[in-house]
Amino acid sequence: MSARRQMPALCALAGLAFAAGLAGCRGTEIEDAIGNVDWFSNMRDQTALEPFEEPARLPPEGTVHVDAGVPLMALPDGYDEVTNPTAATPESLALGKEKYDIYCAVCHGPEGRGGGSIEGPYPRGLINRLDSQRARELSDGYIFGMISAGRGLMPNYRRMPQADRWHIVNYVRELQESAEDNQ
Repeated sequence: MSARRQMPALCALAGLAFAAGLAGCRGTEIEDAIGNVDWFSNMRDQTALEPFEEPARLPPEGTVHVDAGVPLMALPDGYDEVTNPTAATPESLALGKEKYDIYCAVCHGPEGRGGGSIEGPYPRGLINRLDSQRARELSDGYIFGMISAGRGLMPNYRRMPQADRWHIVNYVRELQESAEDNQ
C-alpha cells in the first residue's frame, strides 16, 4: 500500500487515540489543570460585585461621552437653576413613561406614589412619593439632578442619556398633575 493511501487511515487512528485520551479526563482534572495557568485562574476566581455596591466610576479621561456634542451640566452644583430644554410633547411623555417604568417605578411606584416593588429601610411610600407637595415644589432642574446624581439609597443614572432623563422629568410632572386632578 502506498504512503498516500495510508495517510487517511493514520489520521483517523490518531484522532481515535486523541479522543480516547480525552475520554479518560474528568471535569475536575481539566479544571485543576486550567487552574494552574495564572490567567485562567484569574478569570475563574474573579471578585463579583453586586449592583450599587460601590459608587459609579467616571469614564476614563479622554473617552467620548454617550452624549458627545451635548455639553454636560455641572452636577450637583447649581442643577436647581437649570431649566428643562425638552418640551412635554406626547412623544416626550411616552418616552418618559417608558424609561420611568424601567428605572423608577420599582421604587417610586407606577403612579409616583411610592409602593414600588423594592422595599427599603423606610416605611413604604414615606420617602419616595413623587406626588407629595414637597416633590411638586422641586424644580425640573432639581429632579433632573436627582436622577443624574442620585441621593441616599437612590443610585445615580448618569449612564442614561441626558435626553432620557429630561423625558422622565416631563413624565414625573405629568404624574403629579394627574395625581392632583384625582384629589
